[in-house]
Amino acid sequence: MDVTLANFEESLKTFEEAVAKSDFVAFDLEFSGLSTRPQSFAQREMDKLQMAHNRHQINYAKHRHSVSQLLIMQFGCCPFEWNEARQSYIARPFNFNIFPDESIDKIFNCSVSTFRFLWKNKFDFNKMVGEGVPYLSHHDAEVLRNRAAQSKLIDTTAIEDKNFIHEQLDSVLDWMSDLPVYGSTLDITFSNKFQALVFSQEIIDRFTQLVAQIAESDYENRRHVVRVTSLDPSQRQAFLNQLIEQAVQAQEDKLAVSIGFRKCIDVLSRSRLLVGHNMFLDMLHTYDKFFRPLPQELDQFKSEWKNVFPRVIDTKHVAHLNKSQTELQFTTLPATHAHFCQPPRASISIEFPPGFERYTSDEFHHEAGFDAYLTGMILANMAAFITNRRGQRIDNESLQPFVNRAYLMGMTEPLNLDGSEVPESIPPTAAGLPLQQRLVFPPKPEAPAAVFT
Repeated sequence: MDVTLANFEESLKTFEEAVAKSDFVAFDLEFSGLSTRPQSFAQREMDKLQMAHNRHQINYAKHRHSVSQLLIMQFGCCPFEWNEARQSYIARPFNFNIFPDESIDKIFNCSVSTFRFLWKNKFDFNKMVGEGVPYLSHHDAEVLRNRAAQSKLIDTTAIEDKNFIHEQLDSVLDWMSDLPVYGSTLDITFSNKFQALVFSQEIIDRFTQLVAQIAESDYENRRHVVRVTSLDPSQRQAFLNQLIEQAVQAQEDKLAVSIGFRKCIDVLSRSRLLVGHNMFLDMLHTYDKFFRPLPQELDQFKSEWKNVFPRVIDTKHVAHLNKSQTELQFTTLPATHAHFCQPPRASISIEFPPGFERYTSDEFHHEAGFDAYLTGMILANMAAFITNRRGQRIDNESLQPFVNRAYLMGMTEPLNLDGSEVPESIPPTAAGLPLQQRLVFPPKPEAPAAVFT
């Protein structure tokens, strides 16, 4: 199911029902790039050595820096439900086209090679920007709520607006000179509603015994009447409290739309098991874009991630550990899928219910929803193969050794969400040398002899 802003609300209910019924949910993301920190060979080698006693923390710090500057362009989810009668999994893939809400303006980086790769795979950039479902993180929503509660209702910096409003304030001062009793009113007419709103705010800011609000608006005739009222202190405070409540409610109404796709993440957090392939970056982006900025410390991230998603499995980690047993050569998503989801190792029947037939063909590679579907297929078939339960439902107990471990490229030990990683030390031959002397550079190719003709 391809989801855009046009069909998001109806799809959200369907997604919520699918997750509630599922045994597990596979997910996959498409990013605007993988890294924002190109490195030379020397820098990479120095970083490896610097990471010797805390490689996982420094690896996390590098990715944290990149993730904060990149964008999620698609979010794919595929809940898998076991059908006992048919002895098969029912797959319901969702491909969410998303784009950040503009309530808090975001600036992001992108990789030329990533964009070119996605374009070659028929990624629709116009759909992402023009039809993408908006989203705000929990952190950004809190920022907007605080702004609504603390800031002015409306303000202006335009000189012409300020001059016009100051002229109207003179008429209020003249009226005030007669010492109006509490409850007295003064109506002032504006042709511009924005100026009427700013004028109302100026009255509230300048006069401790007055309030103002638009009492009448006629857009066709460009007539907006602001009613200034003199109130006693208790009445005035009650009026101001009501204005704040209205502003907060208006912000909540707007947030209900702006939060958008994050509602799906809140639903996803209720899944029994979250499955990804090479999912470390997917995890970091999900937390950064929909919850709050990534914490500085890896251990804090692991703790906060588990509070939201208590059980995850990385199929690349499972495949990597079972390469020799299963005769698997490469653990990329396509290679792992081809190895386990085709004869002779494939044994799990997977079906699409009505409305989810989009991926009956293989033309959607590198679409997030399709890759999420492949990830779930891999887990179902690989689990059946390595646990000798061919054609059967996944046995959660047999998969427990793989739960909450995530594959890390270039690292010996996976990310351990349930505890600390095994430290990786500097090789003894290099331990006593200064950092620069520990570097081993590849030999430079000899330059060809010059030939003059």
